[in-house]
Amino acid sequence: MKTIILALLFSILCILYVKYEQLYGEDRELQESNIPDSSMVKKYNWLNPETVVEKTSMPVVDVGNLNIEEAEGLKQEISRLNNIINEIKGEMLSLKEAHESEKVQLMNEKDKKPSIIYDATSVKNITVPSMCRCPTKKVGIKDGGKTDRIFPTSVIQSPSIGNPFKRKFWMRPSECHCVDNAEVTTDDYFLSKMSENWECKPNLPDSKFSWDAMPDLGIDENIHLFLGVLSYMSPSSLNATLQNWKQYLFPSTALEEIYIQLNKRSPMDDEVMNQNIHEIPFNVTIMGTSDENLHPGRAISRFCRAAEQKTGRSDNLLMFLEKDWNIRSDIDNNAFSDAVQSAKILSQRGVPYIRLTEPVNPGGWPCVAENYKWLCNIARKHRYTNLPSILRCDWFLKNLEPFALWDDSSLFGCRNGFREKRYIDWEEMMQDGRVAWSETNWVLASSPYSFFYHSEIDN
Repeated sequence: MKTIILALLFSILCILYVKYEQLYGEDRELQESNIPDSSMVKKYNWLNPETVVEKTSMPVVDVGNLNIEEAEGLKQEISRLNNIINEIKGEMLSLKEAHESEKVQLMNEKDKKPSIIYDATSVKNITVPSMCRCPTKKVGIKDGGKTDRIFPTSVIQSPSIGNPFKRKFWMRPSECHCVDNAEVTTDDYFLSKMSENWECKPNLPDSKFSWDAMPDLGIDENIHLFLGVLSYMSPSSLNATLQNWKQYLFPSTALEEIYIQLNKRSPMDDEVMNQNIHEIPFNVTIMGTSDENLHPGRAISRFCRAAEQKTGRSDNLLMFLEKDWNIRSDIDNNAFSDAVQSAKILSQRGVPYIRLTEPVNPGGWPCVAENYKWLCNIARKHRYTNLPSILRCDWFLKNLEPFALWDDSSLFGCRNGFREKRYIDWEEMMQDGRVAWSETNWVLASSPYSFFYHSEIDN
């Protein structure tokens, strides 16, 4: 009889341990999962302590045939097993509560929206120029030179997703003179009459600004400009171009950093860079591998992404040059420097793509920024080219990077050998309608004359 009772108790204990192991294993499985599985949750329906007690209640045993010593030992054994059963029940209840809590936590994590992190403690000082406005058939010319005097505008901009830092605006004033220019016209009655005479006069006593010295708060004089260079198996051309740039480009241009993408990178490419890199007055990041062959769209994408990591902002500018574009020696360095400074202003006035060469197509209208006159047009009237240019990275990443990332055999170039090489011709795509360039009204600007000339040595 004693043996039968002990066997029954042992069986009960084994059943409880099996269920305990099932519970522990399922709970561990849930912890390793990122999202709770509904089918797994349903398995826990049996974890009701009352149900457990009901299914594992002790059987009634006749102990009349046992002597006092055997009965006492059996009683102690039953008591010990009851304690074990109670401990297991407690563990089951704790695991059930922990599971319910983790279930809620996992669901909350699933529904949680990403928080926006602002740096409200860091203040970025933004220096802006004063505005220069003129009536129709006149254009504003600012006095030469840049004053070191800046004045607070009282404008402090709170952080946002686009600008994660607090921004404090300062104005650098300059004299503005309106000179005749018949090409700059408008038919709008109010704009055509624009002048200081239209100002509300007199100024109020507490006013710190007058009409002829208003801050141009949409222009950041210190917007970051990067140089992105693309080279393909042309170490000799790259070397010659770097010699030209060291003499004419780098002394006249303030660059944040230079990125050089070496497609099909070779030891000769590395040798050229090692010979020149110490004479370049800016930080240089060399990219590319022996297998990589990025088309211009993907190269620009990589450059702009790197610029974002560098500055922590999206409104960077990129000057894009292929390895064989040299600056003309017959153009004064100051002229190129003035054009670049003008391009920085123009890019913040609604012109995201600025060509540093003459326009390909006739037509358009004159657009002036910082005393430099560009010829503006819209994308559907002027094709895209890989010629030297300055572009806004935020505009490119938003509108053109998706096309650059597109990978399909329908995009392979149609020129000789491109299909066999399975190479995507970015310029051709932009010109024949596979990229939605001609469907847009983006404004682009071209220089009245080309600053660069093409010089290919390797091939």
